[in-house]
Amino acid sequence: LVQGDVFKFGLSDGCMAGRLDGGKGVQGCQIDQSGSLCEGTGEKWKNIPDSQNKVKSIPNQQQLNRYTSYWERDNKKPCFALLSLMTDFPDKDQIDANSGGKWIVWNYGDLAAALDKALTSCGGNVRPFHKEIIEDYIQLVEELHRLFGNLTVNDNDRYCDNVSQVYANLRMDDVYEKVRASSIVEKLAERLRQRLQAKFPNQINLIQSGYKIGDIGKPLEIPLTKVYVDSGYTNKQGVVDAKVKINDRYVLTVQIQGEQYRHAIEWFNTVQDQWEQTQQEKLPSDWFSSTAHGNQLDGQTKDYCKYVDKKSNSIFLYRYRKIGKDEKVSDVLGEVVDDICHIFQTYGSALTTQPVQP
Repeated sequence: LVQGDVFKFGLSDGCMAGRLDGGKGVQGCQIDQSGSLCEGTGEKWKNIPDSQNKVKSIPNQQQLNRYTSYWERDNKKPCFALLSLMTDFPDKDQIDANSGGKWIVWNYGDLAAALDKALTSCGGNVRPFHKEIIEDYIQLVEELHRLFGNLTVNDNDRYCDNVSQVYANLRMDDVYEKVRASSIVEKLAERLRQRLQAKFPNQINLIQSGYKIGDIGKPLEIPLTKVYVDSGYTNKQGVVDAKVKINDRYVLTVQIQGEQYRHAIEWFNTVQDQWEQTQQEKLPSDWFSSTAHGNQLDGQTKDYCKYVDKKSNSIFLYRYRKIGKDEKVSDVLGEVVDDICHIFQTYGSALTTQPVQP
């Protein structure tokens, strides 16, 4: 490896390519399928594919589709690499199944193994100084993979889990919360899929992940036909939510942020007198008073709590209860599933009249 301060890598036709952009032009090395490494310059690197290194965010299908469209509108057909700190994430199966081979998914364990194999194949052809740097980097990547790659959430775990001091000391507690929330959404999606599939056996794609409020509000998204699940991170807390589109004006949402278990209404566009208008809607009679398990939503000190999303121009009104410190993941997710089913029971699902979703 030669001088430079920016290292990029990607995958093309089964190869991993590295690039160093230094003051003397583009120089770098390529690792092929056999694990050999060679140096190259200039023209060799014109067609290096786009790569996405997801360290502190969770990959999703829609985001990758946007990246792909930037190239395809110019009739270019490169392949793409997605490097994720997570071994599994909610959209992984969709990316594998729907990308048509455009996206190759790697985790940090794969990266460490490839670099180690390539470095070994070089023998004495790599400068000692650079070899030490690469070896240190491989060790760092391996440790990150050990900490995060196989992080799991079990049904019997306490839902309100304290972040390990190890992650906090590494300043990776935010990553821990994101990965944990993403894993919980995976569990929630499967529970919802099983329950709804039993109720509506002729339907597919009942559960959608990665959709933001603006996407759900589009006319193509038919009310009362799907549950939109997603995870996030805000105010140093993991967020898990499940939304049902009621009509072209709002969704009802069950959301968990930190210790708060919330029932919410989210209006697609700002409206005046939001709380008054909400009270006039045909909502489940107990939507803002208790959950399907009878837990009272009395955590707030006023009629409701409000959040305004200036980016999407939406308004989020909610009430909440505090999740007990000993409540298990399975119990909390069971409550979410029952609350979502309560929404469909209240309105009567369009699933019984709509054609099978493609």
